[in-house]
Amino acid sequence: MKFSRDNDERCYALCKMQASIFDHAYKDFVPSYYFIKVYMNSIEASKLDDLSVFLTGMSQESIYASIKSKIKKKSGTLYSAEEIHWIGYIYRCASYMWDKESKWLFKHIAPSYLRGVYYPYHSLDVKKALQLIWDDRIGEEETGHERIMRILRESKFL
Repeated sequence: MKFSRDNDERCYALCKMQASIFDHAYKDFVPSYYFIKVYMNSIEASKLDDLSVFLTGMSQESIYASIKSKIKKKSGTLYSAEEIHWIGYIYRCASYMWDKESKWLFKHIAPSYLRGVYYPYHSLDVKKALQLIWDDRIGEEETGHERIMRILRESKFL
């Protein structure tokens, strides 16, 4: 997996911002999975995806308030403060460094998976953790042409 972007200062600012938004959910006892689901599929997350958050001047507090108002489920599992912070951070790093939308990440990398790998991965370098997550959850993405060629080679038609 090649990274589309490096973890530069802009990446760090976005990751820190998103982790802080996730921290607010923990402090307010918002069920973790439902918060993550609503957030990762929101317009607010897409503004971090396309970097327009830097142009809009949206604050962490306003983003959190908007997401919290959309959550209907009041009960559910609360991840630990450390888990929810890291999940917010790593999702944003993945979005920035892989150049993937939050919706795509949520679809391919479940919060329960990230929670499960928190202890072995949270102390790793971000690039190493993302590489392991990619290898485990996504694998190698093939273009349509590459897939066709692989299938033809495997079936001995080529």
